[in-house]
Amino acid sequence: MLVEALCRYATLTTLTFHVIKLLSKVRKILYGNTTLTCLNLYGNKLNFEGGKALAKVLCKNNTLTALNLGNNNLGSEGEKALAEALHKNIILTSFISS
Repeated sequence: MLVEALCRYATLTTLTFHVIKLLSKVRKILYGNTTLTCLNLYGNKLNFEGGKALAKVLCKNNTLTALNLGNNNLGSEGEKALAEALHKNIILTSFISS
């Protein structure tokens, strides 16, 4: 229910999720929301699969300008997928990963 509301929330620009495992829902929000510019997913245990999934979203998203993926243990595979996505996404201006 929350995810559907966030997808339709026309003025939402910033979204922060801390230490929750909602990657599939976050992906749905990113696909459905056209106003979100800042997403903070610090410490959500996304791992390399999460990094790859977000990389796919970043290739298609044209509104997100800031993304924090710090403390997610993305691993080299996840970071590589994100690096490739960043070459395609020219909108993102702030990216944090560790």
